[in-house]
Amino acid sequence: MNNETHCPKRPTLLVVDDTPDNVVVLSSLLKDSYRIKVATCGPKALKIAVTGEPPDLVLLDIMMPGMDGYEVCRRLKENAALRDIPVIFLSALNEAEDKVKAFQAGGVDYVTKPFQSEEVRARVETHLKIRRLQVKLVERNKQLQQANDNLQAAHGELTRKNRQLEQLNAEKNRFLGMAAHDLRNPISAIGGYCSLFLGGILGELTDQQRQIIERVKISSKFMHQLLEDLLDISQIEAGKLELRLAPVDLAALIADNVKLNRMFAEKKQIGIKFVPRCAPPPLNLDAAKIEQVLNNLSSNAIKFSQPGTEITVELITEDDQLVIVVRDQGQGIAPHEIDKVFKPFEKTSTRSTSGEKSTGLGMAIVKKIVEGHQGKIWLESAVGVGTTFYVALPLPVPKDAPGVLSTMT
Repeated sequence: MNNETHCPKRPTLLVVDDTPDNVVVLSSLLKDSYRIKVATCGPKALKIAVTGEPPDLVLLDIMMPGMDGYEVCRRLKENAALRDIPVIFLSALNEAEDKVKAFQAGGVDYVTKPFQSEEVRARVETHLKIRRLQVKLVERNKQLQQANDNLQAAHGELTRKNRQLEQLNAEKNRFLGMAAHDLRNPISAIGGYCSLFLGGILGELTDQQRQIIERVKISSKFMHQLLEDLLDISQIEAGKLELRLAPVDLAALIADNVKLNRMFAEKKQIGIKFVPRCAPPPLNLDAAKIEQVLNNLSSNAIKFSQPGTEITVELITEDDQLVIVVRDQGQGIAPHEIDKVFKPFEKTSTRSTSGEKSTGLGMAIVKKIVEGHQGKIWLESAVGVGTTFYVALPLPVPKDAPGVLSTMT
C-alpha cells in the first residue's frame, strides 16, 4: 500500500546558492523533513518556482553571478502566485545595511553564514508554521466572506419578500376595511328590522316566528360586532390607530362602565363590582377607546364565568403606573394557551358558559389600544380558579393639551 496517500505531504524547500558545498550542506541538513529543490542561479530559481507546484519556502543566497538574491526575491514578490512564499536569506554579508536591503526586497528572515544547523532548522520550521497559519487564515477569511455574501443575499431576498408581504398585508387590510364598511349598514338594517318585527309592526307573531327572528337578531348583532372588530384591526394593522386624547376621570369612567356591564352580568346571575383603591387625577386618554378596552375585559369575564361567581374591577397605583385590574372566578386558561389570548383570530380551548360567540379579535384590539396609550396589558390565570387581566397606564399625568395622536403600529 502506498504510504504517501495516508501521510501529510512534506513541505518543499527551494535552496538557491551558487556554491555547491552550501547546497550539499543544506540539503543534507533538511532532506529528512522536507522535499528539496535546488537552483544554482537566480534565473533557474525563478523557473523552478513558476514550474509545477510552487515551493513552500525559499532559502536564498545573496551573492550570485548575473542576478543576485535581492533581485530574485523582488521578482518572486512581483508574481501574484509566488509573493506569499516566505524567503529566508542565507549570506556571509553581515552588515546592517545588507540585512535591511534583504527585508526591503521582501525577505522574512536573515541568517548569517557560517550558520548553525539547529538555527536554520528552527527558523525554517517557524516560518513554515507562520505560513500555514496565514494560509488557514486566508481560507477562513474566504469562507467567512462567502458566508457573509450568502447572508447578504439571503437578507436581500428576505427584504424583498417582506416588502411583498407588507404590500399584500396592506391590500388585505384595505379589502377587509372596504368589505366590513360595505357590510355594516346591511347588517345593521337586518338587526333593525328584527327589532321592528319583534315589536309587532307586522302584527302578532307566533312563538316559532318570534324564536326565529330572535335568533336572526342575535346573529346580526354578532355579525355587526365582527365587522366593527374587522374595521378596527384593519386600521390598526395599517398603522392608523387614531387616539383623541383629552383629560379623563378614569375612576368615573370605570364606575360607569361597571354599571353598564352589570346588566349583562346579572342576566347570568354573576356579580360585578368596582373597587377604586386610589383617586387618580385626570389622565390624557381617548375615553371611547379606553371604554372599548373595559367593555372587552368585562364582557370577556362575564362570557367565561359561571352563575354565582363574582367579577371585581379595581383601580390601583403601582410605582409610576395606574393599573386597572379585572379579576374573575371563571374557568381559567391553560398555561400553554395564554400566549394565544392577544393574537388575532386565535382562540383557547376555554368555552363560554352560555354559548356566547367570540370574534377572536377583541383582545388583540385591546392590546393595541393599550399600547397606543403607551401602556401594557398582561394576564394571570389558573384553570378552575379564574383569570386576572392587568392594564397599566403610565404616570405622572401628561401636561400636554388635548389633541389627536396617531399611533403607527
